[in-house]
Amino acid sequence: MTATGKREWTPDQLAAIRARRANILVAAAAGAGKTAVLVERIIQRLTDPEDPVSLENLLVVTFTEAAAAEMRQRIGAALEAAVARDPENEALRRQLLLLNRAHISTIHSFCLWVLRTYFYRLDLDPGFRVMDPAEADLMQLEVMDRVLEEAFAAEPDGGPVTDLADSLGGRGDANLVDLVLRVWEFSRSLPWPEAWLEQVTASYKVTPETPLESLPWYGELRQLITLELQEAAWYLEQARQAAAAPGGPAVYLENLENEKEQVTRLLEEVGDLPWEELNAKLAAVHFGRLKAARGEDVDPVLKERAGKLRNQARDLLYALKEDLCRDEAAVRAELERSGELVTTLVGLVRRFDAALREAKGRRNLIDFSDLEHLCLRVLLDEGAGPGRLQPSDVALELRQRFAEVLVDEYQDINTVQDAILTLVSRQDVAENNLFMVGDVKQSIYRFRLANPDLFLAKYRQYPEGEGGPNRRILLKANFRSRQGVVDGVNFIFRQVFSPLVGELEYDAAAALVGRAGYPENPAAATPAVEVYLQEGKVAADTGAGEPGAG
Repeated sequence: MTATGKREWTPDQLAAIRARRANILVAAAAGAGKTAVLVERIIQRLTDPEDPVSLENLLVVTFTEAAAAEMRQRIGAALEAAVARDPENEALRRQLLLLNRAHISTIHSFCLWVLRTYFYRLDLDPGFRVMDPAEADLMQLEVMDRVLEEAFAAEPDGGPVTDLADSLGGRGDANLVDLVLRVWEFSRSLPWPEAWLEQVTASYKVTPETPLESLPWYGELRQLITLELQEAAWYLEQARQAAAAPGGPAVYLENLENEKEQVTRLLEEVGDLPWEELNAKLAAVHFGRLKAARGEDVDPVLKERAGKLRNQARDLLYALKEDLCRDEAAVRAELERSGELVTTLVGLVRRFDAALREAKGRRNLIDFSDLEHLCLRVLLDEGAGPGRLQPSDVALELRQRFAEVLVDEYQDINTVQDAILTLVSRQDVAENNLFMVGDVKQSIYRFRLANPDLFLAKYRQYPEGEGGPNRRILLKANFRSRQGVVDGVNFIFRQVFSPLVGELEYDAAAALVGRAGYPENPAAATPAVEVYLQEGKVAADTGAGEPGAG
């Protein structure tokens, strides 16, 4: 704030407030004032002397009802202040009157408005009721019990469903129920769930001529192996340093250097190896017996450290070999067997979905997932196939109505919600008007099927420069925390974030910049930061001394 009480905006905040005629992604770090920026952008759109926008022509989507209420309150307070400064301004007074009718809501509230307004576009009774989550969960379990009872009754002497249940183990059918529900819930987070289910079953239909390396899971497997090899190489390097230190068990060095060379060479090759060669290379990794390290000049602490670290690398590599090393024929047999189980699972998911829709239809009920999918049906052209976001005439009508679509906490939306927002926003080169604010580092709702990859894709694709149809703006300044806290957070995040772990490189663009302006504490010129690490479980001791033969 200035001495007059007026807020001073940073250049990046001003860019986010004033940018126009583009799809804009604002990557706002913790404490960067993103809500204040979003409110100020809305106020400046409403009061623009050259091109003012009315509240009824804005769609503002927030993550929770509480956030929507706060946003509405902030906009109202800002409008009241503007009216107080210019009481004769009829346009501002009208915006205050429109505030309670403005589309400032969660995505589900917006979907509900679409369905109430355009129910006649669907086979939907306008008197429908939206179930609360507890009621929806109870209905799902009731329907699931009935579907499984019918499925088991149809195969009294055993069959595919019984086989699937047995393969999952556990007591009763709890694991089967959990798996069917999880697959069903994930499919419902996608715009075209049936197309995804088709793709899932098709991915297991592998002909003898299909190279294993071309299958969808092979790239994921390579990433996993790469991470494990990198970890093993780190353990071996730390063990080597302990052995090479004064007083260290120098007799270990020959083994450690040889073993690290094996791992490093495999790391360099893993990205290009076909299945058989990858297995052969993994199987060839060998950890020999260490020589005895005795004598008064050997430090027992360094000896124990080198031994433990080397054991960690060995155990990790041998676990990889045990899990992965098998010939191609065995893998293809496993894929065929898995394909049979997956086909049965997908069949159960479809039967459950049909039975649940029938049960809800009898009582004229819908759930939150139905809100999204029914809204999407209204907004999609009837001829649009899977993967094609072709707007219906309703979507085109809403595009004309909404001069701008503003989305808060964009990192926490799912794929079907993103499709809805894309359809109601203008995606023409000259009129792009989707404004998204979020921080992928604060995405914590994957358990609710949020898809932060949507944010990351735009973060990587959108340029920072203005003038194009898409633009990325970074809000890195933190106005909440002392510099010591900012430095501590940056230090920790640089260690844990990477494209493979955390999905983001914590570089200068992602790091926080301290701008809180707290007065200096003379008692702590260099403030210390306390970090408390909570471990879910402690790994078992791998032993020390002379590890045995590999």
